[in-house]
Amino acid sequence: MRSISYKEYFDKVYGCWLGKSIAGTIGAPFEGRKELFHYEYDPRSIEEMLPNDDLDIQIIWLEVLEQKGIYFTSDDLAKAFYDKYPLCPGEYAYFQKNYIRGIMPPVSGKFNNRYYIDGMGCPIRSEIWACVAAGNMELASDFAKLDGVLDHGDNSVEGEIFLAALEAELFFENDIMVAIDKALKLLNPKGKMYQSLTDVIRWCEKYQDMKKVRSLILEHWGHADCTNLYQNMGISLLALFLGKGDFLKTTMLALNCGYDTDCTCATVGALLGIMCGADALLAQGFTDSGYILDAKVERRSNTLRDLAEDTCFAGLTMAKYRNREIAIIDAPKYSELPHERNLPVIEMKVDYQGIPSMGPDEVRTMRLVMRNHSDAAVCGTLSCEAPEGWEIGVAPTFAVEAHGELSVPFTVSTYACTERFNEENHFTFCADVSAEKISYSFGIAGAAVWKVYGPFWSNHSSIPPIPYWEKYGEYFDHVDDLRAYHLNTFADIDTAYVDEADFENIEKNESDTCSMIPKRVSLYEDCFSISDFITYQGSCVVYMVRELFSDEERTAVINVGQSAPFRLWLNGEFVCGSDDCNWWIAENVHSEPVKIHKGRNVLVLKAAKVGENCKFSLIFNDGLFTHQHYNYASLIDRK
Repeated sequence: MRSISYKEYFDKVYGCWLGKSIAGTIGAPFEGRKELFHYEYDPRSIEEMLPNDDLDIQIIWLEVLEQKGIYFTSDDLAKAFYDKYPLCPGEYAYFQKNYIRGIMPPVSGKFNNRYYIDGMGCPIRSEIWACVAAGNMELASDFAKLDGVLDHGDNSVEGEIFLAALEAELFFENDIMVAIDKALKLLNPKGKMYQSLTDVIRWCEKYQDMKKVRSLILEHWGHADCTNLYQNMGISLLALFLGKGDFLKTTMLALNCGYDTDCTCATVGALLGIMCGADALLAQGFTDSGYILDAKVERRSNTLRDLAEDTCFAGLTMAKYRNREIAIIDAPKYSELPHERNLPVIEMKVDYQGIPSMGPDEVRTMRLVMRNHSDAAVCGTLSCEAPEGWEIGVAPTFAVEAHGELSVPFTVSTYACTERFNEENHFTFCADVSAEKISYSFGIAGAAVWKVYGPFWSNHSSIPPIPYWEKYGEYFDHVDDLRAYHLNTFADIDTAYVDEADFENIEKNESDTCSMIPKRVSLYEDCFSISDFITYQGSCVVYMVRELFSDEERTAVINVGQSAPFRLWLNGEFVCGSDDCNWWIAENVHSEPVKIHKGRNVLVLKAAKVGENCKFSLIFNDGLFTHQHYNYASLIDRK
């Protein structure tokens, strides 16, 4: 058993929060800048602490520990995250979108989260788990996993696991490279996180040069997104390796590498704060200037000292009941956190057997996983409540062995959906066990239903009407023009291939390239590729029409992701467009606010397919970094 005095434990926890806040504030003004800098530390940069989601969300997690206890679940964290944190950029927004639809962790972090799935949003909130599980890398990493799956995929979760384990070990290990080596052993050695970190270590050992190592990180692991995991975890490791334990040198190395600087600086600041403790930082002239919260949480004060003390009380409770590998000696009297493990007799979780999304006229088989937490076999009846138009088929009885697990298959059908197909659909299973009813709710996202018209295309050159026996080669000025005419087509986003003033009667148009018979397409995620449903091999344009139903009138902003030119109309009014060919992100274009009518609306996307993998996405929200509108419905036309 490892032992640590409460005085030292508190000093390290306080040092963690102090280092994170000081270094995070140094880095915050440069967040997102991708240049290489050459700044030296200026004390004016920390005269006032700045709010930072790196700390905000961890304070929410501390409140979860205080209210739910040390046996909290991912679902507990999810509810608090949704209720308490109002800002939702990037992966946070996708988590909230999934949560509203009843899609819970661990699926909530992966589904529909293509661009931000490998973001820094969860590695930056690892410290709380290390502080309450000091000296226990495995327990800290278990907590980090419960957290990370809310809004990220496997690689980012491994990033949080690595940092939580490393930080937990630093409560007892003074050599950071030894601690890094131990933390790496918790990662998948064939995984991208392990490979990227070991690459950085090898480059640092070989070159001992910040600019050289940074360039190698960007060459091998770089990403256009300033918040992407690999480059920023690499920068943090670079700063730790080359900073050699000096707090300011390490922080400024992280800052001068650019990109997600509030996160990289805060991370190295927290790590070194654990190693050296608060007393050492305060002796260098730093002060506890408190913290500013964006989270909707009330604490007894905004001082980092009080935050550290509250964190230590959680750690003391954890050490008594779950982290028994360490002893915290000479602890003061404290109020224990809830520590009872109140498990239901039967715990249920849905296994979607694929993505948690369906379109109309589909049938899927999923599984309900039932875990028996009692000492006796449990038998009972099972039923499910489903939204109108959805049908569930499941065996009416079940039996689960003592402390056993049962996987119950069930079918979900949408053939009964008639006119409206909602994006948000909630289901509730009810297990009736010895007159006790245990319920479990989950959600399935309803696909967006579109009519697709196309392909439309133009020739690269025009030939006037000529007798069919006349050769047409003379109408081309260059062989390239002739070969383009022979071998390719042209997607002209500005050509009106249909009457763009009357989309209601789009099928009355005539076209030389397509029949004007629409193809009904169900889009299960926001991001889609035109090649998924238009197999024409060549450049072309498609018109996509969605009849959208809203229960109320509202104003929304539409985020359009696009890697090729597009035009967008809503209810006949032009909304936005772009002629650019981009790298697809979830928000290449933000529209001006548009009015969504109560009842039926008609959304039309004109999209160019200029290459094989042209991607698009459309997302409705209230505004930048705010909660999104979700429960629209597609109107189903079965003609």
